[in-house]
Amino acid sequence: MYASVLVHVEHGAASEARVGLAAGLAQRCKARLIGVAAHPSVVPAGADAGALAFSRGVYMEEEQRFRSAALAAENRFRTLAAERQVIPEWRTAWDDPGTAIVREACFADIVIVGRERYRRRSEVLLHAGRPVVMAPQGVFELSGRTVVIAWKDTREARRAVGDALPLLKAAESVHVLQVRHGGPPQDERASVNAVVCYLRWHGVCAHGETPARGERSVADEVLRYAQEHGADLIVAGAYGQSRMREMAFGGVTDMLLERSPVCCCLSH
Repeated sequence: MYASVLVHVEHGAASEARVGLAAGLAQRCKARLIGVAAHPSVVPAGADAGALAFSRGVYMEEEQRFRSAALAAENRFRTLAAERQVIPEWRTAWDDPGTAIVREACFADIVIVGRERYRRRSEVLLHAGRPVVMAPQGVFELSGRTVVIAWKDTREARRAVGDALPLLKAAESVHVLQVRHGGPPQDERASVNAVVCYLRWHGVCAHGETPARGERSVADEVLRYAQEHGADLIVAGAYGQSRMREMAFGGVTDMLLERSPVCCCLSH
């Protein structure tokens, strides 16, 4: 199982659901729970002495707001950790939240963030080097009883399956789903069967499906399948679209992040 779970913490209801979800996962794994709160520096880069003196009051006011919000978030974080009887650790940073999360991810086995801000999502997914769970707003628990793996035989998908093994081992049912979209059906079926075999070697109750794409997009087929089978977690690779456009992901990844009503565990 995971030994440490990192969660991005903010002051507010959306963050409370996310922290509760992370604390529940840490409790099941008997893991340490690491909370990270971050805010970009209130002092703009390259500001001269005159500008700093003129705006000193503004900067101090903004700093105080963040410190107050971070303290409230920390107190609530520690309360939720105590309720779940998990060991809490706290980090506060004057930095872009995505940058801070990536930096602190070296302490974690898995990272849990909200999916509200696109830039933060992509930065963390690209650079954390850890599996990242994107939690929709209002989702308070990740039971992981039924999991759908959105399979495609790529490096990212293989890594996603390996990274998610602790979650997959704890699941009651795992569906390896490859939506057919032009490749030889026998090859796609063989690829899915190989993943099912690998998972069963690890004691995971898994079976494979290779439905035809039809008129829906691949992402829509994955979401439809997950809904029909009552899944509360989708595991997938996170596919970059271009090295020149690191903030953009391929269509399936983007659509899962935008539309999925359940958590997505992604690896890049």
